[in-house]
Amino acid sequence: MRTRPSHLRAMLPFALFLLATLALAKEFPEKPIRLVVPYAAGGSTDQLARIIQKPMREYLGQPVVVENKPGAGGARRSGSMEPSSYEIRHSPLSQITPC
Repeated sequence: MRTRPSHLRAMLPFALFLLATLALAKEFPEKPIRLVVPYAAGGSTDQLARIIQKPMREYLGQPVVVENKPGAGGARRSGSMEPSSYEIRHSPLSQITPC
């Protein structure tokens, strides 16, 4: 006489894998966040970034730093991606080109 259905036995390894994965998961975000503005300080894009900086910090629970990197009409890459922080690029909608 069977006491357990075979489909439950088949799901046991998956359930153990899922529990192990959840146990090892880390909170996001776990590092500070850099909000990169591709224009000089004082412009409207910079002002908007500084307005959303505080709510982002409160919601995410991590420091949010606004960095201004002017040059090349805003098309410049931010350069070095530090592994000790996350990076979000804040650009106006006019720079986003559909493919």
